[in-house]
Amino acid sequence: MSKALNNINEAKDLMNLSLYTGALLIQNGAESYRAEDTVERICKSVSNVSNVSSYALPSAIFLSIEYED
Repeated sequence: MSKALNNINEAKDLMNLSLYTGALLIQNGAESYRAEDTVERICKSVSNVSNVSSYALPSAIFLSIEYED
């Protein structure tokens, strides 16, 4: 049973958490694809988030999600 977000602020908090996790992975030597996969899995763990896309570079991580259409 997955959790559902209640408002847009919770969606922003979820994005910040996943981006922070991805940044920690990159800073500690993980490959870009592993950081991308982790960020996407965190965001997809919520039921009302869809169309998750991420792109990780050594200096930045880009993330987009669709929250309740």
